[in-house]
Amino acid sequence: METRQFRVPVVVPLDADVALGELTAAIDLVASGSATRVTVTCVSAVEAVAGEALVHAQAAHVAFTLSRDDATGVVSAIVGPRAV
Repeated sequence: METRQFRVPVVVPLDADVALGELTAAIDLVASGSATRVTVTCVSAVEAVAGEALVHAQAAHVAFTLSRDDATGVVSAIVGPRAV
């Protein structure tokens, strides 16, 4: 009898998927009123998904800005406050 080996596909989230998930969660927290402002920092690929996150934030009437630390070069996303 012949043995067959099958490769099982493995799903690994991309950095961009993780970053967008973090930003979407932050937007949801501010939009729901659970938080006034959320800072998402040290998440790779934040800049890559910033445009898409901005669209989500604008639809939720939530402020969205990026900030880069001059000393370390780390990019942070500041989500909030809600627009009144």
